[in-house]
Amino acid sequence: MRCICCRSPVEEEKVCCPRCGFPLLGGDRENRQKIAGDYRKKLLGGTFLSVRQYYYGYDGNGDLQELKSEYVRAACAGELPPEGILWLDCAFAPLASGRDVELDIQIQNGSRSHSARLLVAAGKLDRMTRLGIYSDEGLRIRFAVGNGTEAVLSDSVPLLINQN
Repeated sequence: MRCICCRSPVEEEKVCCPRCGFPLLGGDRENRQKIAGDYRKKLLGGTFLSVRQYYYGYDGNGDLQELKSEYVRAACAGELPPEGILWLDCAFAPLASGRDVELDIQIQNGSRSHSARLLVAAGKLDRMTRLGIYSDEGLRIRFAVGNGTEAVLSDSVPLLINQN
């Protein structure tokens, strides 16, 4: 059986999910999904996802150099769909196949934060220009690089800062 809130595998005899704590309620599926959605929003509502953005310019010799970088807030984890990809309102230059993409992300909840470097393996990255966030099972996420309909996913990272 799977938890309806975080999609983690749960043993039949459990009364609540060991990963997210959602009670394994009976009743009709539509009502349980609404309650699970509300629970998920409350659990993750203070958790924000950011991606490091880099700024480049030319120096006096005409060489390209990094001017600065900063984390830019991408989404609130409580607003992520329980399944599928949330495509962000940002675009970047088309990528060429053959080069892996490394994303430097930050997950923040109040004064606590966790940073991670996620790798999106090369392959079908030609002309991919969008960034998204995929809700993985167990309150984990993956970042997606794609075109809005197909995507290549990064490694998985937990949304909860104290989670493995």
